[in-house]
Amino acid sequence: EPAEEEGATAVEAGPDAAGSNLIFIDRTHILRTQRAELIRELQRLRWRQRGCRALLLDYAHGSDVYGYGVDGHLSKRFSDAHVALCASRVEARGAAHHVLRPSAKLRGVLQKEAKAAEALMPDELRHFDARLTLDVSQTAAQAAMAVVAEL
Repeated sequence: EPAEEEGATAVEAGPDAAGSNLIFIDRTHILRTQRAELIRELQRLRWRQRGCRALLLDYAHGSDVYGYGVDGHLSKRFSDAHVALCASRVEARGAAHHVLRPSAKLRGVLQKEAKAAEALMPDELRHFDARLTLDVSQTAAQAAMAVVAEL
């Protein structure tokens, strides 16, 4: 969903004392403050010094277009079709969705989040080893295969 998909982050860990191979962070990263929190945590963990990589997943819809956000930056904006697809997925999951619930207000909530999204800036992108744009209309399995291929 726009609030959850734009700037979702997958983080691949290299071998370390704990034997970690992968950490996947599935949460909202549409605001600079949210992304800054993640970047600070990766720095605190000395992520790169441990030989780990960070992959930024950027979900997009074929009907998304460029426009100015509330932050004044030109970036891809979530289209109505993007928001509608996300709303239909939340509704299909029902109570199984980890954050959102189907309701009469759902689409409005998603549209508000979509409008609030802030563009990714170069100073943020430099903290990631790669940025992978995924088509939000793909199935979860197709998206997962694209991530695996990128890693």
